[in-house]
Amino acid sequence: DFDGHSYPLDQGGEERRVTDDDKEIYIILKVNFMVKNFIMTQVNAVREGFFKLIPNEAIKNFTYEELRYLCCGEDAIDIEDWKKNTIYLDDYDSTTQVIQWFWSYLEEC
Repeated sequence: DFDGHSYPLDQGGEERRVTDDDKEIYIILKVNFMVKNFIMTQVNAVREGFFKLIPNEAIKNFTYEELRYLCCGEDAIDIEDWKKNTIYLDDYDSTTQVIQWFWSYLEEC
């Protein structure tokens, strides 16, 4: 994986090849392994840092939605404001076809 090593995902797994019949089991085992051994370490570090800045007592009365809003702000993106503040590079500008497609796509979402 990331460090160039291979790890058995279940007992005897290093001796078996993944087949079409058991690929779904392999994917589940792989995702669980990655979350447990790589991602959770990072999540826990972020969590620990977060609670060093903002003690648990200070946020325990907030709902998930309130806390999310305080941390992330508004969900809506003002596309017109984004357009006005976009700086185009090289041969691109607001009249370039691909740029117009981009803005049209965002406006439809």
